Amino acid sequence: MNDTSLAGARHRLAKNLVVQTRTHTKNKQPKESRPQVDKVWENERAISLCDGLISLLSETMEIPSELFRATSRSSASVARARQTGMYLAHVSLGLSMAQVASGFARNKSTVVHACHTIEDLRDDEDFDRFVARQERIIQIILEGRWDVQAVG
Repeated sequence: MNDTSLAGARHRLAKNLVVQTRTHTKNKQPKESRPQVDKVWENERAISLCDGLISLLSETMEIPSELFRATSRSSASVARARQTGMYLAHVSLGLSMAQVASGFARNKSTVVHACHTIEDLRDDEDFDRFVARQERIIQIILEGRWDVQAVG
């Protein structure tokens, strides 16, 4: 992994976070249809945030991004990367398990299993250090301390 590709991944994640965390304007549809519109918007937001996270993890874990959502059975390293991504999406981005499932094209029960698995694996110091680093990167981007324009 080189610095340019990592910077690009951070840029994509930051861009998705900036765009998706803006307050969306109220739809001019009748009030009874707004919950459905809001649900669709939240689902699109979750997918976009997961896209950015997948880009970041693809670079840091050196795994092609398309494998994170592949429907076929994956190798152990790809499965672990996907589980890590689902965990980070839930814990660091604050997405619900259902939103993470949508963002990673998986079932909600798969996300629950992934989060439990990663939490158990964090007993290993090296793995915990890696996950903590990813969490810090995401936090820096969420707090706006990452200058998106400087990377672009």
